[in-house]
Amino acid sequence: MSVLTIRNWSFPFMVTLALSLVAGAQNPTPPTLLSPTNNAVGQGTSVQLSWTSVSGALSYTVDVSTSSAFIGFVDSVSFAGANATSYVPAGLITGTVYYWMVNATNAANSTSAWSSEWSFSTLAVPATPTLSSPSNGSANQPTTVTLAWISAARATSYAAEISTVSSFASTVFLQAGISVSPEVVSGLSVGTLYYWRVNANDASGNSAWSNTNRFTTALPAPTLTSPSNGGTGLAISQTLQWGTVTGATLYTVSVSTSSAFASTVLIQAGLSTSSYAAAGLANGMTFYWRANATDGVAMSPWAGAWNFTTIVAIPTAPILSSPTNGAANASLSPTLSWGSVMGAASYTFQLSTTSSFSSFVLKLTPWQQTSTVNSGTNYVSGLTLKTVYFWEVSATNVAGTSVWSSVWSFTVNPTAVAPANKIVAGPSFTLKNGMFAYSLNQQGSVEIMIYNILGRKVFSYNRLESSGNHALSIKNLNLSPELYIVHFKANGIEKELSVMGKRSD
Repeated sequence: MSVLTIRNWSFPFMVTLALSLVAGAQNPTPPTLLSPTNNAVGQGTSVQLSWTSVSGALSYTVDVSTSSAFIGFVDSVSFAGANATSYVPAGLITGTVYYWMVNATNAANSTSAWSSEWSFSTLAVPATPTLSSPSNGSANQPTTVTLAWISAARATSYAAEISTVSSFASTVFLQAGISVSPEVVSGLSVGTLYYWRVNANDASGNSAWSNTNRFTTALPAPTLTSPSNGGTGLAISQTLQWGTVTGATLYTVSVSTSSAFASTVLIQAGLSTSSYAAAGLANGMTFYWRANATDGVAMSPWAGAWNFTTIVAIPTAPILSSPTNGAANASLSPTLSWGSVMGAASYTFQLSTTSSFSSFVLKLTPWQQTSTVNSGTNYVSGLTLKTVYFWEVSATNVAGTSVWSSVWSFTVNPTAVAPANKIVAGPSFTLKNGMFAYSLNQQGSVEIMIYNILGRKVFSYNRLESSGNHALSIKNLNLSPELYIVHFKANGIEKELSVMGKRSD
């Protein structure tokens, strides 16, 4: 015998029907609710209600209401299936408390009592995050990239994913439970296009996915190899070389005189090989150069700049100035001069009585003559009257030596009288009163050396003097009264005299 109780009818009495049933048939037991747990909070709007299966049940009925008395239903549905023990109600909204219960019906169309009434509440899902970095379409990103987004309202965590396809059918990175932006992702491939997005999560569920942004990872920078960094004295034509980059198809090289590459001497893109022949660079300049690589999609950063310095230009030939070419009345001690040459560090001068310079009257090599204008007075003394002399000059620096200048000539004045080329000493060679007097017949270099009898130098004087009389004070020498040797040298004339020293009073 089964008793059917009619619920929620406003009869003043309970009507009980006695039904004749198949022998042994009885009402099913009520289902036991499982989840969400009673009074659960923070449920999503797509919550799954579940309960235990009931022996003999062939269908179940689920009632969902916003009223604990089930006055009005949000959802009420019956569905068949002995194992149909879960249901996702439709039309739920956030921030609402819902009540629900389930009963079971068997093959005899007997229905169980209702289960216990449970409740749960929904909360609003978090807002959708806004992506910030890397910005959409960014290129040349590192293979360890930092994903950043603006925090979403109500979010307690985030999920992020990266894919090489915009549909995210597969992912190279997928991480949920991220507590806060940003998220550092490593191990990406070089020169690759990636898509990424983020959603927000809390106890009520997940937000929609953010907009999808894309970025491209960079290729590694090339490694410069030649010419070596900081090289000096290099030719003005250089082959710039660097190591190949895996995946790269083209390279760009840039050359500048500025380490900041504020301007460029040359920039060449589209190179299919890892070298470039840079020709026609300026002499004596420091050049900075660098290279990068591309695979047609991504571009590497520039390699750290290297520098090299080209060789200084070989000087041009000097231009002779005096005495004028072919001069017929030059003195016995002429001043031979020429214009200075830009970049010259020294000069070579040679004088001969033959235009072929098969022999030399005088030849001065660069390390002996560094003036820009040569005063050859003391070097060309002792020339011969009525003789034709030929002379030429070259300029030298670290790059090399110029060609010789034009060959000029001059003739010593046939009527000139050779002056005496000697040093005339004063009336005495004593050191009385600490003064020494001498005279020169012409300008020249004067050396005065004083030695004691043991050969130790006690005084030295060396300078260029004009012609005429000169006096030299040696009062501060405080020489003891003994024998000294005084050595004079001027314009090729040398002379030694012995004198007795005397202390100054």
